[in-house]
Amino acid sequence: MLTLVNNIVKDSRVKVDLCPLLDHGPITTIHAIIMHQTGGSTAAGTLSKYKDPKAEHTGAHFLLDKDGTMYQTLALNRRAAQVAPIKSRCLAEKRCTPKDLAAYAKINKELRTASQGKRNRAIGAYEGLKQYPDRYPYNPDAIGIEVVGRFLTSTKSYENVTPQQNVYLHWFVKDLMQALKLTDTDIYRHPQLSAKEQSEAANVTW
Repeated sequence: MLTLVNNIVKDSRVKVDLCPLLDHGPITTIHAIIMHQTGGSTAAGTLSKYKDPKAEHTGAHFLLDKDGTMYQTLALNRRAAQVAPIKSRCLAEKRCTPKDLAAYAKINKELRTASQGKRNRAIGAYEGLKQYPDRYPYNPDAIGIEVVGRFLTSTKSYENVTPQQNVYLHWFVKDLMQALKLTDTDIYRHPQLSAKEQSEAANVTW
């Protein structure tokens, strides 16, 4: 199992390259792990963006390069801006209460002329009042793994992850779940949670 010291992984197979600009505050409880793809072609390019004061400071706690090299970029007790407003989990799983349905109807009525983004934020705010796992995990209670992979304009989809990436994730995610006392049901792909391209992390396995 992975060893954690002060929320940093101590393992020869993980390179620590902390990026303070990714830090958006504390996490007190970790409920889940979220899998992402970067949209870029190299870990070096993503790390450069993470450290650029002029860049948008979104990212995750770990970054996995195409050759299977893993970097830890943020301590596990610090929050990353990795997930946009979360979707309604009860709608996705067809188990909403009358209270939920009334709340969504009110949001849609009040924001009927607003942008989809504004409606998404309102639903995300409502969902954030619930406890996990009644809602999806999000920035205050989840850590993230970014897998390097380009978004291909020719196919309008993310490229497949490499065999080296999946081989690495098979041991890493298992050990990380054990260290954090999580289960398989606590691992998510980004598009499950928020309005993202559905092919992101689609063929990541663990």
